[in-house]
Amino acid sequence: MEVDWDTTCCAPVQQGHKSQREELDSILFIFEKILQHLPERIQSRWQFHSIGLILKKLLHFGNSLKIRREGVRLFLLWMQALQHNCTEEQLHIFACLIPGFPPLPSEQGPRTLDNLINSTFCFQETQVTPEEITPLVPPQSGDKGQDDLTSYFLDALLKYMAKGLEWKDKENQEKGFAFLFANFKKYYLPHIFPNFSMETSLFNPILDVPQLRSKPCYIMTKKDPETNETTYSTKDTFLSARVSVIRWLVSFWFEPKANLGLQIPGVEGENIPKNIQRAAAGLAAREEGSCRGDSGDGSAELEQSHSNTSTLTEREPSSSSLCSVDEEHLTDMEIVRKVFYSSRENVNFIIEVFRQAFLLPICEAAAMRRVVKVYQEWIQQEDKPVFMKEAEDLGYSPSTSVINLVSAGEHGGSYPLEKNKQEEDKMNKASGHVRNLSWTRNSSYQNAINNAPEIEEEEKNVCAGVQASLQVFITNSANILLLEPANEIGVLLDEHVDMCKRVLNIYRYMVVHSTMNKKTWEQLLLIMLRITESVMKRPLQAPPLSQGRKNSVLAGRLATPLFR
Repeated sequence: MEVDWDTTCCAPVQQGHKSQREELDSILFIFEKILQHLPERIQSRWQFHSIGLILKKLLHFGNSLKIRREGVRLFLLWMQALQHNCTEEQLHIFACLIPGFPPLPSEQGPRTLDNLINSTFCFQETQVTPEEITPLVPPQSGDKGQDDLTSYFLDALLKYMAKGLEWKDKENQEKGFAFLFANFKKYYLPHIFPNFSMETSLFNPILDVPQLRSKPCYIMTKKDPETNETTYSTKDTFLSARVSVIRWLVSFWFEPKANLGLQIPGVEGENIPKNIQRAAAGLAAREEGSCRGDSGDGSAELEQSHSNTSTLTEREPSSSSLCSVDEEHLTDMEIVRKVFYSSRENVNFIIEVFRQAFLLPICEAAAMRRVVKVYQEWIQQEDKPVFMKEAEDLGYSPSTSVINLVSAGEHGGSYPLEKNKQEEDKMNKASGHVRNLSWTRNSSYQNAINNAPEIEEEEKNVCAGVQASLQVFITNSANILLLEPANEIGVLLDEHVDMCKRVLNIYRYMVVHSTMNKKTWEQLLLIMLRITESVMKRPLQAPPLSQGRKNSVLAGRLATPLFR
């Protein structure tokens, strides 16, 4: 750690010095392995200030975008290890990682990443102040810029938030993601989804029939000179951020495509030092040879030639290995799914984000299409997600392991009972309330204590059944058809027609292939009546549409799919 600190702080990379940059890449790679492999020690605040200073230097706004993005990745690993042992400063830095969001309010004034890295709030003129933290790698000539920094860093935060550490206690893998995710919801979600509904529930669904939505104000953002294709958007500030979150959430239900190239776990998409690549290649070759029972001279030579560097990539098997993975070792995707399926609150979060996707303007049809595809797979596949199963069929047991996101995300959620009791006593004294020793015998208190296990058990039971899931999908997806069309913009009209047909095809599949109870049938009929009334309605005095005119409006192009 001392070598890392001295190198990263005292040796800023100068423009054109390739050897310095390669040395920095190698050091950061080793620094990452320290964070990944020593989470227990880091959680006890081992090298707390040194790690914090290194990460502040990487996150400095004067660095190149690539280094700042790398700083985000390493900072999230550190936060995931610290969890409840992080300080308020780390939480504030987390809340300021993504540019473009409002500053974090505080008693000392608005908090930004700049004044958190070089904090001046706690020092007076007579006190000793720390040395100013300066950039490590300033932007180089020829570096590619980003048009949307908010989406650039938000995509990085979402991607790396799901990267796990090598805990001895595997339950900490879920707790680490749950901790980051809870703070993401606290600091970023209210800005990204200002109309996020906390009342959405798959277990007590709100099935109010949606109303027709007015047409958004579409503006042309750019036009491809080669293909002559025009891209449209709206004036919504956080529209792209909303799309990023939706696409990130959807990605956990799409199987990743196999990549036959060399993979080093935990560093996908990053520039890896060449010596590390050679070590990884040697490790992958050895693993493949051991699985095939190959003991030839070629593999033995490879193993010997790279024996001095192979320890850098022994964190987990390479994705190119043909060996089976230990059952206890969960992939990042499995860990995230397990957390999302762990409580009703988390399942409702998925349902609400997907509802928000159906409320997007049609210029973001690509994101809407992904959500429709996920629902289509859930409805058609036999092995449905746990929340679409019946509790009796699943053999639900109250002893199921569950992560509580609220307690995992609250800074004080893991304090010892004695400390919680002391704080509670202080609050009672401050408020002037003296607690009577006989208050615990009060009937309302006893009822609350007795009902607590039942409430907790109900929260763990995430089996809502197929019928509730179908009813919620029918209701929420209707928002796609109940959007006033942009008939005057041909490319958006084409997208709108395509999305409507996809939803109607799923409705048709449900009618033919799915077993629906009375309530689901009634909901489908109510939705279809509202869609027909809203889409096909035209002014009383309007003349009949000609055949050519029918093809240029949504009603004309949906007439056949609606009544077929």
